[in-house]
Amino acid sequence: MKATKGYLLMLGSAAGSGAFLSACTTHATRQTISERSKFIHFAHDLGQLDVMAIACGIPKSLQTQGCKSREMRYQHRINAIAFFAICLALACNASSAAEPATGTTAFVRLNGLVGAWQLVSPKSAKNSAFRISYRTISHGSALVETFGDPNVDVTETIYHMDGQQLMMTHYCAQGNQPRLRLAADSTTQALHFVFLDATNLPDPATSHLIDLRFEFLQDGHVIRREIYRENGKDDVSELILEPAQIK
Repeated sequence: MKATKGYLLMLGSAAGSGAFLSACTTHATRQTISERSKFIHFAHDLGQLDVMAIACGIPKSLQTQGCKSREMRYQHRINAIAFFAICLALACNASSAAEPATGTTAFVRLNGLVGAWQLVSPKSAKNSAFRISYRTISHGSALVETFGDPNVDVTETIYHMDGQQLMMTHYCAQGNQPRLRLAADSTTQALHFVFLDATNLPDPATSHLIDLRFEFLQDGHVIRREIYRENGKDDVSELILEPAQIK
C-alpha cells in the first residue's frame, strides 16, 4: 500500500496540480456523491483537499463521511486508488486521442517509422519475407518507404513536404506514379492520403493507387491500408505491421 501510494504521489507531483486536477476532475464531476467523496479522501493525501472539494462540488459535510474507523479509511484509500487509475486512463486516452494532423506533424509521425517492419502473424514463407522499411534522405527532407521482399523486388514511395502540405509519390510496379496528398480528416493517430494526380497514367481506368491510410495503434502496431482503383472498381488491402525482429 505504501509503495503504491508513494508512486501515485510521485505521479501527482510530476504531472503538477493543474494537470492532475484537469485530468481527474473532468471525470470526477460526473460521478455520484458517494464516489466523489471517496476521491476527495485520496485528494487529501495529495494536499489538494480544498481545491478538489470545490472542483468536484462535494459538500463539506460529506468530505469525511463514512471514515469513522481505520478500516473504513483504508478501504476508502483502496477505492480512491482504483478511481484514480480510471481517471488517469481516461486522461491518457484524452491526451492521446486523435488530434487534427498538420502536414508537419504528420511528417514527424511518419518519420517515427524509420526502420524495418514485418507482418504480424505471417501465414506463409512469402509473407514472412515481406518487409516495409523506412529511411530518411536529403538531410531528412524526404522519407523513403521500401515495400516488398528485399531479396526479390520492391517498390518505393517518397514522402515530403510541399510548403505546408505533406505529399507522397508512389513509384508503382505497374509503371505509373500516383501522387497523393494528406487529407484534411487526418489525425495524429490516423493519417489519410488521397489521390491528387499521376504521371505516366494515360488511361485513368488503369489500376493505380488512390488512397492510403496509416493507423497507429496503442500496442505499437501499425495498420497500413491502401486502395487501388481499376475500371471504376476499388481493391482494398490491409497490412498489420510490427517492428521487424533483428536476426
